[in-house]
Amino acid sequence: LQPGSYTGAITVNATNTNPTTQTVPVMVQVDPPPPTVAPVLSLPTGQLSFSFVQGASGGSCQLVEVNNQGSGTLNFDVSASTQLGGNWLSVTALDPIATPASPATISVCANPAQVINSAGQVGTYIGQVQVISTDGSQSAHIAVVMAVSAVPNILLSRSGLTFTVVQNGPGTPDDVVGVLTTGGPDTLNWTASPTALSGGNWLKVLT
Repeated sequence: LQPGSYTGAITVNATNTNPTTQTVPVMVQVDPPPPTVAPVLSLPTGQLSFSFVQGASGGSCQLVEVNNQGSGTLNFDVSASTQLGGNWLSVTALDPIATPASPATISVCANPAQVINSAGQVGTYIGQVQVISTDGSQSAHIAVVMAVSAVPNILLSRSGLTFTVVQNGPGTPDDVVGVLTTGGPDTLNWTASPTALSGGNWLKVLT
């Protein structure tokens, strides 16, 4: 029977009785089967970003959760692809099974040393990581952007400093040397230290 309500009757007949006929109504309710247990694949929105300086010898990795927003067990496979630069992007499923209570984790890695580009390593590279359920019914992807910047140049605003003082007199006013950077990231981490080649510890620097 298909889902729905069905009615019938059982009739009992007898002779020499009062009444001679008795009827028993019968009703059957057929419910639909419970919904099929089905996992639902879900990935975080947004993209992954990696930044490197040209000549970096190694890459870096980021972890991404694969969620099952349905029920049951979600089994999946992962793959990585790039639009330019060769096989600089890779992905590994640390645990290729996700349940509603326990998300799975994948590791997404970018390595500028693997870039193949005749114009040099500097540039912005785009790729994506795809997650596909093993039965092929569901898929999702995450965009990946890798930026490789040139090695920064450091420039000084002064080529040298000269001070003139009188023995046993007051010290000289401070002077300033600017530290500039070009051709690389906007921020350059640097330090400065003084070295007096003769006369003792008379040179100091503040940053």
